[in-house]
Amino acid sequence: TFTVTLDDTTDPIAISQDTTVYLDAGGSVTIDSSFVDNGSSDNCGIVTQTLDVSTFTCAEVGANTVTMTVTDVAGLTDVSSSTVTVLDTIAPQITCPADQTEYVDGSDNFTIPDYSSLLTVSDNCDPTPTITQDPIIGTVISGIGTVQTITMTATDDYGNSSQCTFDITLADSVTLAITCPGDRDE
Repeated sequence: TFTVTLDDTTDPIAISQDTTVYLDAGGSVTIDSSFVDNGSSDNCGIVTQTLDVSTFTCAEVGANTVTMTVTDVAGLTDVSSSTVTVLDTIAPQITCPADQTEYVDGSDNFTIPDYSSLLTVSDNCDPTPTITQDPIIGTVISGIGTVQTITMTATDDYGNSSQCTFDITLADSVTLAITCPGDRDE
């Protein structure tokens, strides 16, 4: 009699591919090997496929090199690297104030101020999105009763933007006082 011992000496074959992933509203994304595996194989079976980096945040927006390690039933391994491109496509959240009444000056004119301090703005990656206003700050409008729509836009570092609007209505700031003559006997 004799004993035949079979050994698996053939390394697995790790094959990876580049992929693109998107950050969520919390500013992160987690992946596993299924995101980059492109048909890895082994003659006796793969036991595990692991990544050296699996969680990405706003700090990793752009191209990232990720290494996948494939291990077979005999403990043999192979590695393959790929590029994981992380994108932020979530626009900032912006909330405008309620409609406003603004008062004209003595010439029935009103100069549009900076309304950005009245906004509520948040973003998953950019703590201070760029705010623009239309009409721009310093625009002069006139006429009591004039209604002007103000459009506010928040744009994050990755070009995602969102808008909100509110109206301003021009009113006269001067209250007329009427003085009536006293009672007269005639």
